[in-house]
Amino acid sequence: MKYPRTQIATHSATFDFWPATRHALRATPHGERPISVADYERTTGKRASDRQLELWARQGIVPPERKELPVRGGYND
Repeated sequence: MKYPRTQIATHSATFDFWPATRHALRATPHGERPISVADYERTTGKRASDRQLELWARQGIVPPERKELPVRGGYND
């Protein structure tokens, strides 16, 4: 006996009902290509820092301890 494949995604448009018409906008971000921390430090001569830690230091907030998280490879959806 053969079973049908079940890898089909269900899709429905948000405004696809009568009398409304379907209307959508597509946005594409434009900007600088990101570079690695090592490349930034090498090209600018500046040391890269964590912006959130700088903000907390200005406000007198002690940052929480950083826990090293295990490295996981791939996605497990």
